[in-house]
Amino acid sequence: MGEFELIRRYFFPIAEVGNASSVLLGPGDDCAIQRVGAGLDLVFSVDALVGGVHFPHHYDPEKLGWRSLPWPRVISQPWGPIRCALLSR
Repeated sequence: MGEFELIRRYFFPIAEVGNASSVLLGPGDDCAIQRVGAGLDLVFSVDALVGGVHFPHHYDPEKLGWRSLPWPRVISQPWGPIRCALLSR
């Protein structure tokens, strides 16, 4: 089963539970948008950086953190400022 089939089969039914009218986009590849108030939307974006694939294992953790942030900056152009970011390992 591919990524998009997995999303369609397991995540679309979950998204339909509750107030589906508040979900403007998603679930999808790496992003979803939910209306949380009048004129207020939350944009959720997720992606992975894998050691040995996207960066060397010995890469400086601080540089890696900054490297992970350019894509959300692209999202912020049409949707407004980024309020937070989470880096996990």
